[in-house]
Amino acid sequence: MTGRKLTQEELFDEGITRFGRALDIAFTCPACGDVAKIGEFPPGALANAGQECIGRSLGALEDGYTGRGCDFAAYGLICGPWTVVMPDGREIHSFALADVTPMTARSEYIAGLRELADYLEAHPALPTERYPAGIRVYTGVDTGTTGDGTGRAIVDQAAVTFGTAPVTTRGGHYLTSRQFRGHIAYEVLCIPDAAMAEYDARQSYSSNIQVGAS
Repeated sequence: MTGRKLTQEELFDEGITRFGRALDIAFTCPACGDVAKIGEFPPGALANAGQECIGRSLGALEDGYTGRGCDFAAYGLICGPWTVVMPDGREIHSFALADVTPMTARSEYIAGLRELADYLEAHPALPTERYPAGIRVYTGVDTGTTGDGTGRAIVDQAAVTFGTAPVTTRGGHYLTSRQFRGHIAYEVLCIPDAAMAEYDARQSYSSNIQVGAS
């Protein structure tokens, strides 16, 4: 595992960038490979995340332990792979931040949608949108693919799953969608390179337009 040296602030900022919330920041144990979020540690052991494998908080120090994780600690004889510079200048060893795999990101996204639905249901006083809303997935940005052919293929595959037919808008966008109750829609959209180039060309003149200028 590659070593790194960074400040505590840099570590936190990178963790938020990768995982979104502080309690969702996850570290990989270099000994057993377990990936544990800060929020998975017991309430009194949250500060151990990144310094100890979660197994130490779950009983790995006891004889005969067969549960999750192990007893490895970043401050032991064999140090953790990362070095973190604390605000007072001290340097401590740490586990590396876990990688965010596409499946992990997808699982977290779906979990977040469920949390949102549960939260709205538990708080009926909160307003909801009157007009159609939903999720729009852009084949280029959101799937990391390039090229019109690949983008259209993703839309076509989504259409097969939905049981719908793709459509091409007047602006040249290629899309398909599925409607759910409450005016909620899930849409997969491919913006062809030509359409994007035309949009960029139009936007290149936007700085020359001044409303109210004489």
